[in-house]
Amino acid sequence: MKFLLGFVLGMSGIMVAFAVDFRIDLQCKDATGGLVFKGGSEGISGGKAGWLKDKAETRLIVLGKASEQWQEKSFQFVPKKDGEVSVQLMADPVGKKRPFVAYDNIRVEGAVLANGGFETYQPPRPNGWWNMGENCRVVGENAPEGKNYVEVSHNDRFFQHIKCKAGELVTVTFLVRDAKRETEVK
Repeated sequence: MKFLLGFVLGMSGIMVAFAVDFRIDLQCKDATGGLVFKGGSEGISGGKAGWLKDKAETRLIVLGKASEQWQEKSFQFVPKKDGEVSVQLMADPVGKKRPFVAYDNIRVEGAVLANGGFETYQPPRPNGWWNMGENCRVVGENAPEGKNYVEVSHNDRFFQHIKCKAGELVTVTFLVRDAKRETEVK
């Protein structure tokens, strides 16, 4: 019995260790701006991009777990300065692996985001969005809302610029799940 309990607990720890993290990066277009994380759904964290050193406040990294089922998540931030902020949909890398996550039905309060349901697109990207990398894609079946959703990874992402006002709270709400695919950095 102790062996069985130890095995089950060990396996559950392994499953948690391999959970995929979604990641949304917010980047001030103006390098003198700043973004402040104000909180989010349970399990969501936000922080500065330390590798940018003295400009770390210009990029906010929002992380959370992506499960096998679609889940609604949200977070809030406040810009320190009026200007454009890039909303970058991605996944967090795991070593050399680049897992993919799926996003749909992205809504923003406090700013305007175009085509958050990805319903219109001109291949290879949804209208209103830009792509980085070759493996991000629009999927046109089994979407939780409408007909389309997107799959992205760390190096293969979709992004869009939104206009924000200094000191005004911006809330981002979205659906996310593990896309069950990955690439690997060579």
